[in-house]
Amino acid sequence: QLDQLPTDPGIDVDPTFASDTEVVFASNRSGNFEIWKRITNTGTGTDVRLTKDGGTRVNPDVFGRQVVFVEY
Repeated sequence: QLDQLPTDPGIDVDPTFASDTEVVFASNRSGNFEIWKRITNTGTGTDVRLTKDGGTRVNPDVFGRQVVFVEY
């Protein structure tokens, strides 16, 4: 089943698969680019913000259970 990334205001970039049911991506929907995770096996998709508190975070990648990203 395909699940669309969020359609809310903001820019969503750099998607990468964390598992068969999770996609990690960067989005500026909260004002700054932060790292988010979309859980796709919920039918409608559930988004969880993984980083917060300012800064710019992009280019997430997943290594096992760890998410790495660029911050500037």
